[in-house]
Amino acid sequence: MSDSQRLHTHLTRLGRRLRWRDALRLAVYALGPALFLTVCIEVAARWRSLPDRHLWAALPLEIWLLGVTLYSLLRPLTPWQTARRLDRELRLKDRLATALELEERKNGRLEDWAKNPTFQPSNLLTLQLADALSIAQRLTPAMLPWHIPRRPLWWAGGLLAVTLLLAFLPNPMDAILAQQAAIRAAAQKQAEAVEEARRELEKSTDPTAEERAEALRALAELMKELSANPGDLEQALADLAAAQAQLRQLQDPQAAARQNAAAQLAAQLTALARGKSQQSTDLNEAASALTELAAALGAMDAASQAELAQTLESMAAQAAPTDAGLAESLLDMAQAARAGDVGQAVQAADAAQRALARANQANDLQQALAQAQARLENSRQQLAQQGALAQNRGQGQGQGQAQAPGQGQGQGQQVGGGGGSNADQLPAANRTGAAGAPTQPNKAATVTDSEQVYAPGQGQQLTGESEFVAGQEGSAGETIIREEQSPQVGATNPSLVPYREVYQNYAAAAAEAIEQEHIPADMRDLVRDYFSQLAPE
Repeated sequence: MSDSQRLHTHLTRLGRRLRWRDALRLAVYALGPALFLTVCIEVAARWRSLPDRHLWAALPLEIWLLGVTLYSLLRPLTPWQTARRLDRELRLKDRLATALELEERKNGRLEDWAKNPTFQPSNLLTLQLADALSIAQRLTPAMLPWHIPRRPLWWAGGLLAVTLLLAFLPNPMDAILAQQAAIRAAAQKQAEAVEEARRELEKSTDPTAEERAEALRALAELMKELSANPGDLEQALADLAAAQAQLRQLQDPQAAARQNAAAQLAAQLTALARGKSQQSTDLNEAASALTELAAALGAMDAASQAELAQTLESMAAQAAPTDAGLAESLLDMAQAARAGDVGQAVQAADAAQRALARANQANDLQQALAQAQARLENSRQQLAQQGALAQNRGQGQGQGQAQAPGQGQGQGQQVGGGGGSNADQLPAANRTGAAGAPTQPNKAATVTDSEQVYAPGQGQQLTGESEFVAGQEGSAGETIIREEQSPQVGATNPSLVPYREVYQNYAAAAAEAIEQEHIPADMRDLVRDYFSQLAPE
């Protein structure tokens, strides 16, 4: 190995020491700005909710460490730079750099040799390389001490102390982040419930219905929004409310009345074809009953055919307000029955069956929409309750279970609530005795069309402004009302109306109520059978 090669080897070894010193110096100077950014992130995390704030705060330090490491590995010092720095730092009077320069001149890298061909520095170069090599051999890495800047290091130490203090002190935003996480988990849970409701709706309804497609699209969009909710309770409730509004637009406000009318018609058809003992409110059974009536038409006499035609016309009039197609088919069947045309009656019965099938599909769709609406309402209540619980936990209220939204503001919307006394205590009431037998036994539900029943609000109504006379609360909690000396004569307000005029309203209200409440299917059929028996003859 020549002197030049050995000199380069020593310079490379010493250059590595210089490079690590440079990396240390860079690390000390760059640590301050990195820690300053960390402090800024920790301070910002106390004013704004920042998930994983410690990871974000550590990001500037990670960038600092990566930058220093890459600088040290990817920026080596050349022998010329190492020689210049060693000459300057160890005061070697440019002996190392001069040897490298003479070597470059000899190798023709500089043009000074051509300018003076008589100059032959071979002996000079040999001596200079030998001198530089002897110096380089005596140099060790220990002769190049580590220089650590003190002032930047003190600043970095102070910023590090502030960073640790901010990291370990309680952060008020942690409660908000926990609340958002709880709301996000609740929204995800309700998204799964919405997905289940969507599958049930898709499974139990007619695939060709446009309302079904719109409802499925609305539920899918709601599920997507709830799954992507970042923990915003108001946004989740708004998404649920928007989906409920879309389903409400698809629901038929007369669905309960249509379903009740169809159930009554089915009961009448099955009773007409098979007897009252086998009557049913199932529309499929009613379709079969139409076929049986059409088939039995040929065996009837003229009087029975006329009676059947009259009954079918009455049923058509009953179905006309809710299903014009079914009413038209029943009228056609009535005409065929009056004429004794069995073939025409069978065709009319087939048309009526298709109308009943469409009504059955519409009922299934409306029921599925009502059930999906109920599920969304349940999801809304649960989400609001979870949000209230999360808020209470975030505020550190730990005083038992939190009240659901809507509670704690009076119970005026609950049965028997909102009208209680404000007195400190109420008088005790001691009563004795036992319940006696009813004065009149139960009677069969037979009501004629002309019979009058009590229907509040159905008679004449008084016009004018209503007045409220406030009472005065006594010491025992009772209300004292002073009567006038000369009360005015009350106006006539009859509430007795014909039974037929109010029956349909009560039946429709009952049908709508059982669809909106969580009532088992067998109990719903019991209520429908009850109102079918109460139908005016």
